[in-house]
Amino acid sequence: MSISETPFTSSGQVVVVPLGTTTTSAARSGQRHFTVDEYRRMGAAGVFAVDDRLELIEGIVYMMSPIGKAHFRAVTVLQKRLRGMLGQAHDLAVQQPLELIDSEPVPDLMIVRGPVEQYDSIPTAADVRLLIEVADTTLQ
Repeated sequence: MSISETPFTSSGQVVVVPLGTTTTSAARSGQRHFTVDEYRRMGAAGVFAVDDRLELIEGIVYMMSPIGKAHFRAVTVLQKRLRGMLGQAHDLAVQQPLELIDSEPVPDLMIVRGPVEQYDSIPTAADVRLLIEVADTTLQ
């Protein structure tokens, strides 16, 4: 079931907020806030399609912008440059989730304590040494 096929209401069903909506305006509209665990369970249960680009921010599920040419190019260039600068004590995570208290954002790049093979779960804020979010359309 994809996002477009799912009925979203504030009466116990998933509410996905379009880009550009603030968490304050979303909260005023009566939308339910989800915990990180609930968000993950919804994903595991198939509430979201595998290819849906979503992230949980302050308890609200947001649809992420499509990746455009400029964004792709910037992330790829940064990835190449950063990877060459890292030693064995750190690793680079590209467009992977970050676990926070009430959020699971998907930043473009994170330098984390490495190597990533040591992780049994998603990195947390304590693991992140540098986080980069490339913004183009979201700043307009």
